[in-house]
Amino acid sequence: MNEMNGLFLALNLVVLLIIGLILVRAPWITQRSLFFGVRVPASTWDHPSAQRLRRIYAGWTAASSAALLFASILLYVRQPDWTLLAAMYLPLLLLLIQFLIYVFCWRSARHLKQTQNWQTSATVYADTASSRSRQSFRDLPWSWYLISALLCLIAALVSLAVYPTLPDVLVKHWNFAMEADAWGEKSLLHILIQPLLAFVMVLFMLAANLGMYRSKLQVENENPALSFARHRLYRRLMSHVLGFITLVMTVMFVAITPMTLNLWVPSAGTLIGGILFFSLLMLIPPIWVTLKAGQAGNRLKPEISSEDRLNAGILPRDLPAAATRIRDDRDWKLGLFYFNRDDPSLFVENRFGSNNGLNYARKTAWLIVGILAAVSVMSYYVTTVLLCRLLAT
Repeated sequence: MNEMNGLFLALNLVVLLIIGLILVRAPWITQRSLFFGVRVPASTWDHPSAQRLRRIYAGWTAASSAALLFASILLYVRQPDWTLLAAMYLPLLLLLIQFLIYVFCWRSARHLKQTQNWQTSATVYADTASSRSRQSFRDLPWSWYLISALLCLIAALVSLAVYPTLPDVLVKHWNFAMEADAWGEKSLLHILIQPLLAFVMVLFMLAANLGMYRSKLQVENENPALSFARHRLYRRLMSHVLGFITLVMTVMFVAITPMTLNLWVPSAGTLIGGILFFSLLMLIPPIWVTLKAGQAGNRLKPEISSEDRLNAGILPRDLPAAATRIRDDRDWKLGLFYFNRDDPSLFVENRFGSNNGLNYARKTAWLIVGILAAVSVMSYYVTTVLLCRLLAT
């Protein structure tokens, strides 16, 4: 157990460091025209008050991350058996603290915009003919998903091939020390569960990639053609990143299949080490793209194509203004949550950081949030209860 606690501590420290780094850098990877969720002229980026507010945010967020890192180490020294729970809840605590810091900065940014008279266009057109090109998905790297699906099929066929040779009773669960503690009769569902879960995950990741291509764009009014070019290149980069993550996750599921078949059982250290390795493999590419490209690729320097110029040129004429109008800051609650009944879009680019969000005026958005929240709460509840019972014995 001590060896596993050490691995959990390493996992906790890595997660806190990565999250802390991304959160600290968030104001610098966001578009210059989006200042803590408030739309401002891009020329205000170097304003002393804006620079000061970004430094305040970064300082407080970095201090919070350092404090939680210290708390994680201290808890490991005092109560090592609680390390896994710390790895579960400390990152959530960091996100909560960062959210409170952000809200303070968002209020300050709104005040600065008002007092400095940083005026922007009242209407922003983001859904144009480019939306039709996005929905064609011509740049989507389908090969990542085809290879992943093929691995799922191979794992399923191998499982079916060895099924007749398996004993009638199989180990179905192992404890933290990788000692068998539950058995059951073999069944087709049991031996196929990993390939099936992997295939469902592939479909989910593919849907996420398709959703990214359909997301409403945050187009900079100062240079819309360049903004479209950056979006185009950024979507292509992130699409490959999502495809790579899908393949890595598929390999993880397939690698667990021999355990399900009772053909091979790794040691606890090997299992945790493998999970850490694959987790880092999935984290590095999106972090690198986020820090290098910025939000929606605003730090990239792509060549502007004729399509980009066309998209920029037809912004006011493609659709009626009522169908595409974004009432600037009023439609963004706290600068983070988009709520616009006049906008048919479901997915939108967020105004802070580099991720996508939802239009909460759509019922489907609340359905998605509800499902994700229910799954997350249930997972945390079950894991917490099991760990507390284990520690009580």
